Order: sequence, then structure tokens, then C-alpha cells
Amino acid sequence: MTTRYTDQEWSSIIAATEKVVHPAITQIPKAVPKVDSPQFAQTIDHTLLKLDATKAQIDDLCSEARVAGFASVCVRPNYTQQAVNNVKGTTVKVAVVIGFHTGENDLAQKMAETRHAVSHGALELDVVLNRTHLKAGEYGKVYNELAALRSVAPHPVLIKLILETSQLSDSEIIAAAVIARAVSFDFIKTSTGFLGHGATVEHVRLMSACCEVLGEAAVGGWAGHGLLAEYKNLVTAAGVAVEAPATPLEENAPPRTKTLVHKMQVKASGGVRTLEDAIKMLEAGATRLGTSAGVWIMKEAQEKAETGAVSSSNQNTSDYGPFRGTTSISPTHIITSISKSSQHGTKATFSSYSYAFWSPERTSPKATQIPPQQITINVHYHVHCILYVDEDSEEEDFTTTCIPRWREDRTRDSRRRFTWDVGR
Repeated sequence: MTTRYTDQEWSSIIAATEKVVHPAITQIPKAVPKVDSPQFAQTIDHTLLKLDATKAQIDDLCSEARVAGFASVCVRPNYTQQAVNNVKGTTVKVAVVIGFHTGENDLAQKMAETRHAVSHGALELDVVLNRTHLKAGEYGKVYNELAALRSVAPHPVLIKLILETSQLSDSEIIAAAVIARAVSFDFIKTSTGFLGHGATVEHVRLMSACCEVLGEAAVGGWAGHGLLAEYKNLVTAAGVAVEAPATPLEENAPPRTKTLVHKMQVKASGGVRTLEDAIKMLEAGATRLGTSAGVWIMKEAQEKAETGAVSSSNQNTSDYGPFRGTTSISPTHIITSISKSSQHGTKATFSSYSYAFWSPERTSPKATQIPPQQITINVHYHVHCILYVDEDSEEEDFTTTCIPRWREDRTRDSRRRFTWDVGR
């Protein structure tokens, strides 16, 4: 198969694109659906990608997605059929990861995973970019691989390209977006959630600007057709002739379907754990969120809607963090603040487990070992806490007098996560 352009031509196209992407980045928040609406739920891909996930956990994942009305469940290839069976007859789609999670699998394996997922009913694919080729400037190899995958997963299958933005420069993010656009991928996605810091507002804004600049793409049965005005202009500006592949990308490629026109969209994933996280990413330009905390986000959204306390990330302070009106608090600061807050006398007893506090700026839980002690919490504060309990521990291993409710969830490290809020 012959690539559309030489690596040098790709470099010229990418450079021309970069010149117009950065001026297109906007700080103006995008519109966000009402947080307790079905449209908000439809922004969430309910995700379970840990290696030791069980069939029962996949069943639970799908059940939660059906009840909440999420856009999709995102699973590994081996759970494709089970997930499809679970969501049959609902609006929930099944998204399957391809080349997960490094993206360095050979093309034959990625093609096999893609064919398997599509043939078993998956309607969305989250494909991990081979960053090695991208970083080496081997753009033709990147294009060929992605085009081949698109050739065996034609519309209406949606394909998202996982960039792992924490490992890429801005220029490399733009390069990946250009190639994803050229092969008619539907989304560019920030992260796998398994490497680096995950999604950031800055990266989502950059990716959103890429999608706007690159404009509309035509979706067909195989890649490389129908580049429209915006992209053609960028290619022409780079001094490169606009060409389509002379032959199909695969001998038995599916026939072209009716051409549809759309723009690429952005999926934010990795570190999206709270309602505030979700709102920030949507305001930055994401239209889909990959998270394992979808149920909790929707529960928080419902509670905030009922109390009229929903606020956006435009505010200078946070209504969703550990303390209202704070923008940056470290675990040590939180612990010190809690210990010093003696008014109203609400007490909680913690054993010496690792636990972490949610904060607006954190990208991962920062666990801190706390010896057994009495901690007094000011009930004026709105606190979200996480207590990690070893898998072989019992629920009775921790007690507290100020927890109105708790929720159990599974984390990738196979420990039970108990989430609660206090100070209501």
C-alpha cells in the first residue's frame, strides 16, 4: 500500500496546520448540557479496562450504563460479546479498545482486534496511537496503519484515536490530529488512563481547536476520500497536491457507504472523576468523557441540581473540592485543617489505611498514611474523601459517626473504594 503523502509532505501539512491551530484556541467555555439531563449522561463512556476485570463486573458496568443512559460502555476486546449482549435493545453502545494500552502492537494484531470487535457488534473503537512512529516523524506509517483500521471498520462504527497527550508535545498532538482527520476518524482522545497525568484542560482546548481548524471530513466505507474545503486549503497552503489513494486499502475492503459529513470531536479521559472534572472538560471542548466514575458523577450532578448548587469551572473557587471556596489544597493541608476544625464537634474515626482527598487540581489520588486518631471535621465544610481498603478487609474494618452514606466501587488496583461526603 502506498501512503497518501511522503513524510516530508506530511510535515509540511502539519506545519501549515499548526500555524492556524494556536490562534484558534479559545478560553471561552463551550456550552455544557444541564448536568441532570439525559444529554449530560450521553457524554459519558462508562469504562472498565483493568486487566483483572471479571464477568460480574462487566455485567455491573453495563447495568449501570443502561440505568444512567450513558453513551457507551468501554471494555477490552475479550468482553465485547458480553457487553453487546448486556446492552442489546438500549441506546448504550459498546466501545472496544484496540492496541491497548501502549499502541505498539503490530498492525496484524490491531486488525484482528478490530475485525473481532466489529463482527461481534461493537459500534465504537478506541484505537491507541503508535507514538513511536509519530515521534520519529514516520507519518506515512501512522497514516497507513490508521487507514487500514478504518478500512475494516466503516461507518457507522465510530473510531477514536487515543493520543496519550501527556507523552506528546503540542506539535505532536496537532500532527496526530491531522492524520486522524485524513483517515476520517471520528474522535481524538486524550489518554488511556494508564500512563501519565491524563486529560488536562489545556490539551482538550488544543485538540478542540484542531478539530475546528481541520473542519469537516467525509465518512466512507474506506479511508482517504472526501477531504473537504478546510483541510484542502491547509494542504494547498503547504504546497502539497491533494490526492486520494489510487486503490482500496485492503483487497476485500467493504464497499463505500453513503458519504456523511462531520467534524472530529474530542474525548477527554484519564483523571475525570468528579462533576467538576467533567464540567471543565466539556467547557474546554470535549463532547465525550471516558471515566470509571460515571455513576458517581451523575449522582453528584443530581444532588447539585436538587440543591441548586451546580456551578462551572468558570468560577475562581470550587464548590466541588474538599473545601468550598478553595482552589488548591494538598492532602497535608486538608489533614491539618480538619484537625484544627473543632467547631460543631462532628467526629470521624479513621484506622491506619491509606486514604486520599478529592481536590480540584489533583490528577491522581495522593494517598497519605494516617495513624489511628480522632479527626474532628467542621460540618460547614463539604468534604469528599476516599478510603482505600485492602481487598481482604471487611467493611467493619472502618467506622465513622459522620457518614450519611457510602458507595463501593472497584479501582484498577483491585482494592475496594469507599466514597462518602460529610458536612451536609
